[in-house]
Amino acid sequence: MYKKELKTAIKAAKEAGKFLLEHRKVVELLKTKSTFKDIVTDADLGSEDIIVDMIKQEFPDDNFLTEEAGGEISKERLWIIDPLDGTRNYANGLFYFSVVVAFYDNGTKVGVVYAPVLGELFYATEGKGAFLNDEKLVMKNPDQALADCVINTGFWYYKDDELDSLLKIFKKVLSKATDVVRYGSAALDLCNVAAGRLGGFFEPGLKPWDVAAGSLIITEAGGAVSGYAKELEVLDPREGIIGSKNKQIMDELKIIINSGL
Repeated sequence: MYKKELKTAIKAAKEAGKFLLEHRKVVELLKTKSTFKDIVTDADLGSEDIIVDMIKQEFPDDNFLTEEAGGEISKERLWIIDPLDGTRNYANGLFYFSVVVAFYDNGTKVGVVYAPVLGELFYATEGKGAFLNDEKLVMKNPDQALADCVINTGFWYYKDDELDSLLKIFKKVLSKATDVVRYGSAALDLCNVAAGRLGGFFEPGLKPWDVAAGSLIITEAGGAVSGYAKELEVLDPREGIIGSKNKQIMDELKIIINSGL
């Protein structure tokens, strides 16, 4: 099942990635959203148009939830799209950004994350495994402990009133893990957990397009995902997400995070 949805998602993500690469040197900042640090560019909008148009050609009656245009949340036949995850990186000429396309139908069924500069295509279908450029992902060092891992995070750098508590958690995790890094594309961070490059990822206040694809890719690669205190709700992940190589790391992160909130 969902072969056509996967094929369409991959084709749309690659075409959008091609567009983003072509426009890297002429990117135009269009506006800020919540603050001067929360931005959208013409490339975000152009990429989103490409993805939505390509999917609508194949599935004209489906529902859409996208970062820029929005949409209504539906539990059935919903395409969840982030046309440019890592806009700040992209706008500053950094390589770490991605295109995200997920298909949700009473659960995430297809997830695609494409990093165009790196040429890395992550994808998964429920029950069919996760892949990186057609090579099946099997979690590397699945029994690794938190103390042996590099952990990735993100935080609300534009919300000063909530930054202190997030930095306290950052410090606690840093004291337990090998290192903690912050790259700026949650979807791609989750994929790097699935690839075994990172031991885990945690971040609060995310949106469905940040977690839908990456969480499926992690679980299909043999890793674990959770909300901070309860099961992850893909359509409402504001509480926070933990993605990890294994349940042990996930549980260790839960204890640290919830003790710091």
